[in-house]
Amino acid sequence: MESITKRKLEKDQIERLVRFAFKDRYEVEQMTELTDGYFNNSYLIQLSSGKKVVLKISPKDDVKVLRYEKNLMKAEVSVLNLIAEKGDVPVPKVLFYDDGRMLIDSDYFFMEYMEGIPLNKVKDSMTEEHLQNVGSDLGKYGRKIQNIKGDYFGFINIENRRYDQWYKCFEMMILDLMDDAESENVNLPVTKKQALCIVEKNQSNLGFVDSPSLLHKDLWDGNIFVDPVSYAIKGIIDCERAIYGDPLLESVCGFLDGNEFFMSQYIGKKILNESEQIRIKLYKFYLFLLMVIECPYRQYNDPNFESWARNELSKIVDELKG
Repeated sequence: MESITKRKLEKDQIERLVRFAFKDRYEVEQMTELTDGYFNNSYLIQLSSGKKVVLKISPKDDVKVLRYEKNLMKAEVSVLNLIAEKGDVPVPKVLFYDDGRMLIDSDYFFMEYMEGIPLNKVKDSMTEEHLQNVGSDLGKYGRKIQNIKGDYFGFINIENRRYDQWYKCFEMMILDLMDDAESENVNLPVTKKQALCIVEKNQSNLGFVDSPSLLHKDLWDGNIFVDPVSYAIKGIIDCERAIYGDPLLESVCGFLDGNEFFMSQYIGKKILNESEQIRIKLYKFYLFLLMVIECPYRQYNDPNFESWARNELSKIVDELKG
């Protein structure tokens, strides 16, 4: 997906970063831009040693981003290291991270190359059994991630967005998005006052969440790499949006709340109680609000993306207002 946030590099820039990161041990043999992401840009690089690595680079400082998107790369590196240390989850190993801005005015890091194919590119050719297995295995990995607990609710990348109550954290998440919408004059089917009223009237439901769990927060099919033959999960990428919060938010942001095989392993049950079902709706409100508001910031080249997100947002707003 083309996005204004995705910084493109010339070959000589990448060569300088490789030499600096790997202390002049390797040269760049081949490089390919990876075009599937939505925010940061990435390059697949084959080194002179034959090893493949991935370079990920943040947007330029002068690119306007959403409030919660500040310092996302710092969060991703931190979470990748944390998951690798505490959980048996197939995430890429961080090889080098640089936020010093000496060589380039962006953060960047190198990570190991994950074998496999994005799930969204092979899903249509998979059998029902394969899909069930992937759903179950992803639920197990998600459970391992959520078993990592934090001492606050909120964003890993922004210190003044951390709270001791999930309700206050979620209220902030909605408020920040509404402020982002105001900054770009985004037309929405809900006002800031109405959005905050939706959160306020559900304070008791949000209050059931009393333990901050680590959430990847972007487990959609494009971030899940599978073996092209067995379809077993080989890698999970792009955890820059990770947050400490309610595990149910994970299922919504990955479009997995309707996947009974994922939910059975991740939540431990297929059927949610009334409070959990309401929280699912609240998190859909958050997700589709975010997806609509980010469009003018990213300047996507696909108008269908915003049209679909707006339609989903309007439907969930009507449900929550009713």
